[in-house]
Amino acid sequence: MEPLRLSLETYHNNTLREIAEQLGVLDKAHDKRKATLVALLMKEIPHRATYRREIAALSEAERGILALVLHQGGSATVADLTMPLMLSGMVRLGDEKQTGNTRLPTINEAMLSLLRQGLLVNVTPLTGSSTRRTFSPLYNLGIPPEVIKKLPQDLLKVPQPDFKRHIMAPPPQVVSRSTEDAMRQLFFVWAELHRQPGKELQAGGLYKRDLRRLAQSMGLELAAEKATLYHLINLLFALRLLGKKNGTIIAVADKKALHFWEQGSAVQLRALAKAYLHVGGRPVIPSSLNVGYSYSRVTPHEFAWMHQQIWELFQKITEPLWFPCTTFLQLLNHGRAGNFLFPENDVDNLIKSVRWYSWGAARGKKEAQLKQTLRETETTILHQLLEQWSWAGMVDLGYDGQSATPVALRLSLRGHAALLKQPFEEPQGEGQIILQPDFQVLAMGPVSLTTLATLERFTEREQMQPAAVSYRLTRASVYRALQTGMSVSEMLSFLTESTGQPLPQNVKRTLQEWRAQHERIVIRRDVLILQVGHPERLELLAADRQLARYLHPLDERTAWVRTQDMPKVKRRLWQLNLLPAFSRGPEADLPASMRWDEDGHLSPRHAVPSLYATGTVRRIAEEREEGWQLTPQSVQLAVSTGFTVPEITALVERLTGKPLDAAWRKQLQAWGHHYGSAQTAQVRLLRFENPEALTGLRKADKHLSRWLRPLSKKSNLAAVNEKQWEEVRVLLAEWGVTIEEGRWW
Repeated sequence: MEPLRLSLETYHNNTLREIAEQLGVLDKAHDKRKATLVALLMKEIPHRATYRREIAALSEAERGILALVLHQGGSATVADLTMPLMLSGMVRLGDEKQTGNTRLPTINEAMLSLLRQGLLVNVTPLTGSSTRRTFSPLYNLGIPPEVIKKLPQDLLKVPQPDFKRHIMAPPPQVVSRSTEDAMRQLFFVWAELHRQPGKELQAGGLYKRDLRRLAQSMGLELAAEKATLYHLINLLFALRLLGKKNGTIIAVADKKALHFWEQGSAVQLRALAKAYLHVGGRPVIPSSLNVGYSYSRVTPHEFAWMHQQIWELFQKITEPLWFPCTTFLQLLNHGRAGNFLFPENDVDNLIKSVRWYSWGAARGKKEAQLKQTLRETETTILHQLLEQWSWAGMVDLGYDGQSATPVALRLSLRGHAALLKQPFEEPQGEGQIILQPDFQVLAMGPVSLTTLATLERFTEREQMQPAAVSYRLTRASVYRALQTGMSVSEMLSFLTESTGQPLPQNVKRTLQEWRAQHERIVIRRDVLILQVGHPERLELLAADRQLARYLHPLDERTAWVRTQDMPKVKRRLWQLNLLPAFSRGPEADLPASMRWDEDGHLSPRHAVPSLYATGTVRRIAEEREEGWQLTPQSVQLAVSTGFTVPEITALVERLTGKPLDAAWRKQLQAWGHHYGSAQTAQVRLLRFENPEALTGLRKADKHLSRWLRPLSKKSNLAAVNEKQWEEVRVLLAEWGVTIEEGRWW
């Protein structure tokens, strides 16, 4: 708070004279210099504040202003005072006509009266080239500390709101909209972008083909509803249900986002109301406001700021009472046209421009035109914003039956509950899911958005109507769901649970056939395998309603389970008095997991052997009724896949936990052809005196090079085929080599 002396010294001298004249002390000043006036007012103003009679003689509005400023700690803004005074009925709205004998001042009149008495001071920060304050512009005001100490504060009561002064009778026509309908529209945009993300334009927004796809999926005409689609998209971004990634706009589908669709409508409505406080953009204003009235461009507030003012006003009203739209607007602009649309200093500049560049009678006429333009523009923008709140189900709008624009509004019952964070009794009645044998799925009535979100994952949406949404199961939609990780078992389980009826056999069989065609080669990540000892056990577990959605059969004894679902499966098995054993991996499961019979038969030591053990033994043995059998065929197949006989032997010893005897080692070597094969041939063995002679002859004669086959690289022995022997003999004779026949060993 500024000391009284500082505030007075900052005033223009003419302003000080006005205060002194109002207090009747101007004639007491021996001169009219500023220092003299400041010294005189420093004594007079605190002295006047001590008179209870003087304070009691102030108008109700003036005492209310002083009480509000004191309640704010001695300083406040004009905006802080306007609404409490208006709601209490102490001041009239700017354009409100007087009725009855009691004349109410405007807030500006009441503040100006206190400023002239020095009980209030203008503490608005100086801007531009200004070095002295006057009574205008007035945005910030305060009560000097010297005055606060003297005021009889028991006479100053904080004004209490009196809504009955402003409410009106219910209008002839009332439009109430459902939050559920708004949430369904948001949901279907989110679901479509979850199914297929849209490409983002560099300038922002979606490509036209993606907008067209969204419109078609919701049964809308793009040309007529483009603004509606962008409104929904902007809200989803504000709700953090849409995001951007690598040039695309995607639906956020984490746990928090999915949980949002499960909330009650009052909770969703409160989140939607807060989302309006983050919606970007600014309203389009008439060009005349920038051309006809001012040479400096004025910029309106952002939509988010305007929504914030509406939300704060709702928080002060709290009750679902009918208010005229004109009263609501004047509560927002604090009784001054333009303050809701523009910053206050911009409105001041517009008015100053009119006064500076107009003369005579034209000045008043142009200023009146400016205020009328501001009033009409603000009214239009307010109606647009209220229409959005009405679409969300936050407010009800009233019409007089003659105009297309609303004349009144009130908080809806659901909006009242959302505002006060109170529970709201949702409408009774449940929707119904119907599955037809022709693969059509109908969502009838108020089906929960959680249910619709699941349907959107594995069906194609065909048509949207107020009372029903139709879907269809197709091969493409099921394949799409399978690719995102949803299994056919989950689809069948969901349809059974949501319809409450046995599924048509042709639908069930077709979905399983589609799964088989799709899952020819499947790589699943982050899963666990559930294994049972008997097929009957897996059938019973799959029939359990709590387990069915988590178990995905692989064969008659095994099913896969997502790792994230395993705690739920484990908990349910315990409830069924089944205690599952958990594998510790191949290093722990393989050793001594099999029994060994002398006839080569392997059998598991445990009722439900580890999959690591069974998968390993299948690679080297044939499966039999009570285990596995080593056979010549199984050993040869293992060798053909890359095993060696020593590896097979070591694996059997690891599985059985004991060494194989010599007979079985020999048997495995025989079955696996460990030592390979041999060949015989009839040849002549020719021994030369030394290796160099054999090498030289082969180099000297091309025929001898082909027919003489050395037994090793540096050997003097060569093999000769019986068919070529005579020719070799002749050639050797030509080279002077004599041949002696007989044994040399």
